[in-house]
Amino acid sequence: CIFSEDLGAAKNRAARLSELLKQAIETAQVSVAFQPQFNITDQSITGFEALARWQTDDFGTISPGEFIPIADDTGLIVALDRCVLKQAVKDAETWLKADQRLAVNVSGKTLTSPGFVNFVSGVVSTSTLAFDQITIEITETEIIDNKEAAKTVCDQLRARGISIALDDFGTGYSSLSYLSTLPINTLKIDRSFVQSARTHSNLKIMKSIIGIANSLGLNLLV
Repeated sequence: CIFSEDLGAAKNRAARLSELLKQAIETAQVSVAFQPQFNITDQSITGFEALARWQTDDFGTISPGEFIPIADDTGLIVALDRCVLKQAVKDAETWLKADQRLAVNVSGKTLTSPGFVNFVSGVVSTSTLAFDQITIEITETEIIDNKEAAKTVCDQLRARGISIALDDFGTGYSSLSYLSTLPINTLKIDRSFVQSARTHSNLKIMKSIIGIANSLGLNLLV
């Protein structure tokens, strides 16, 4: 590998963004956007997914596709996820309806971090939201190396009434095994299948996933 100016610029940018992200998390400068989730039958809004957003003075708007990997590589991901969850609950409690849910995605590191269940419980219990209005989204690839710990945490969250969603379903190595071991409420079909739904093979895969969700009594998001 031959060093180049582009590599140096990229490394310097990542280092600077890491510093700024740490400051943004500490001062709650990471904002949250909310993506609505609809009931396909009657088009009613059933909930919202919280999405992290970050605006900097130095670099402008930073894509989650850039700052989330930086957070993961630098060990900031747990603090970032907790910051987003706390902010999402704070924002949503002023307008989220009683029959709607708030979904927040967390990494596997955050899910199995010490005190995560108590942290979530504390955030929700001090808000006007109910525990059964909260959904924690996890991805199979994020928990594959720590399945037992992930199951323990998910069981504890479910015991408090919090739902669990399995994100990016269909892209991992042992998705079906998770359906039998983790207390999943909702499956989210990976966007790659949805975007290519017109292809014969992907359409058949989507139909199979829908059949699995229906047979297990799970909610399905696409």
